[in-house]
Amino acid sequence: PSGAMTDFPNQIPFPVAEKYALQDARDARRLYPILRAKCEAAGTTAVAGQDEAMIPMLAAMERTGMPIDRDRLTDLEKEMSAEEERLLEGIREVARSEDFNPLSPDDVAGLLFNEIGARARGRQKKTATGKDSTASQVLDTIRAELLSRKDEQKGLGEDEQRALDLLELLGEYRH
Repeated sequence: PSGAMTDFPNQIPFPVAEKYALQDARDARRLYPILRAKCEAAGTTAVAGQDEAMIPMLAAMERTGMPIDRDRLTDLEKEMSAEEERLLEGIREVARSEDFNPLSPDDVAGLLFNEIGARARGRQKKTATGKDSTASQVLDTIRAELLSRKDEQKGLGEDEQRALDLLELLGEYRH
C-alpha cells in the first residue's frame, strides 16, 4: 500500500505513540468493569460476548490489512456521487432555488417554516439560539404528520405536498 495514510504511523515518534497506546490500554482496563456492569444491567451480555469474540479476528485484520478492490471502490464512489447529485437536484427543484443548501439549517428552516409554512403539531422546537429547529427528529415528526394527513384527507394541499416532497428528499440526502 502507498499514500499519505499508510505513511502516517511512521511519522509519529515512538515515545509519543507509546504514551497514547498505554493510555488507551489504561482507559480500556478502567472502563471494562463499568461497561460490563451496564451490559449486565441492560441484559446485553450475550451481545457483548459476541463482540469480545471478534477481538482476535479484528486485531489480526488490523495487523495484516485487508485487500481492497480499488476499481469497485471507485465505481461505488461514482455511484454515490451521482445519487447525491440527483437528490440535490431534486431538493433544489422542490425548493425552487439553485442556491438552496440542504445542509444549512437556516435554508431548511426558511423554506420549510417561513416560505411553505410547515409546522409540527404543538409547540415548534427551538434551538439554543431561539431559531426553529431542523433536527432530524423534528423533521421526521412533521413528515409523519403530513403523511397521516395525506391518508386522512386523501391528499394534501400544494404547500403541504411540497413540504412532504422536501422532507422525503432531505431524509434521503442526509442519510
